[in-house]
Amino acid sequence: MKLAIVTLGTHGDVQPLVALGKGLQEDGHQVTIAAPKNFQAFVRHHRLSFEPLRIDSRELLQSSIGRQALGSADSRLSAAYRELRAPYLRLAAQDLWVIGHLVDAMIYHPLVLEELGGLVTRGVPYMIASVVGIRVRQNPECARDLGEQPALVVCGYSETIVPREVDDPGNSHVTGYWVLAKDSTWQPPASLERFLEAGEPPVYVGFGSTTVPDPARTTRIVLDALTQTGQRGILASGWGGLQAIGPNGSTIFHVDDVPHDWLFPQVKAVVHHGGAGTVAAGFRAGKPTVVCPLCNDQFFWGARVRDLGVGPAPIPLVALESGTLTQAIQAAVSDVGMSQRAEQIGQHLRAEDGVGTAVRLIEQHLLPAVRQKRSQNLPRIVSAQRVSALTREV
Repeated sequence: MKLAIVTLGTHGDVQPLVALGKGLQEDGHQVTIAAPKNFQAFVRHHRLSFEPLRIDSRELLQSSIGRQALGSADSRLSAAYRELRAPYLRLAAQDLWVIGHLVDAMIYHPLVLEELGGLVTRGVPYMIASVVGIRVRQNPECARDLGEQPALVVCGYSETIVPREVDDPGNSHVTGYWVLAKDSTWQPPASLERFLEAGEPPVYVGFGSTTVPDPARTTRIVLDALTQTGQRGILASGWGGLQAIGPNGSTIFHVDDVPHDWLFPQVKAVVHHGGAGTVAAGFRAGKPTVVCPLCNDQFFWGARVRDLGVGPAPIPLVALESGTLTQAIQAAVSDVGMSQRAEQIGQHLRAEDGVGTAVRLIEQHLLPAVRQKRSQNLPRIVSAQRVSALTREV
């Protein structure tokens, strides 16, 4: 099959779908990843075809409005950020419409259906690939445009972490996490290796794709909490949550970006924003976790960490203070039961084959639909009203 996997969002949204795409490609399918244009190098590094959507998620989040709006309760900031993103989403809608005419089937991240509404290509089989951990609420307008029942959803996380809901409608399948194989071409900086070898395992602190209005203040809070707990730390700057203050030394090491699957097994605990991808990496590494959520499903994952007993209660990033972070880090590095539970979960997750399970489900669902569409030779059209509304020229 010719498949397009379509996503918006940040690295935590894109990386699991790249892992899924590689699994499908290795099983003989032609796979294209359609994602914000700032992920072109990442996707092509993993030897998948890439179609850029004309939106740059990093640029938008790092804008002045983006930094202020993310996680803010101020409706004016939220409205300003929506206005900033609107023309780029219209361009992405145009790109999606074109891509839908070049493939046999589409696989959508839920963000695509949420942000672009009913723009699903009629006549092209599709399904949803979710990593958010919360039941996908499918846009009824999509179903009306397609004349179909809600689509099949494959969920790239583990039932060990998110048990199936009692009232699950039956169209979703939890497969296990979608994880990339370790990148054999990546080599750690020698200075980082020396830091890791020079003392006790450090605490990792990083807020991924999250941006905050004052990264310097957040960094000072983190440094103070590490000092108060007597812990060494590795601070990852990410997209703007932290920044380097002073040179690296024997207790603090600053990095831009390091593969979590390489680093997390070597640290004592992890402190992060609660993005789905980073949470998964912490779970799989078997490390106690402190979540400092800012928006969206980050609060959900913070609650799961707490409820599973592998971390303290989450601390909202907007309310982060030295005292509360100090207490949370102290609990994460000293609670033996917490460490044991984290390691047990990690062992279980590392034994799962989430990508393989998802590939089999996708083939079972999409191959018959693709064959039927080919035999009927149906034209691929979309609702003219929806296209007019979503793809008007900027």
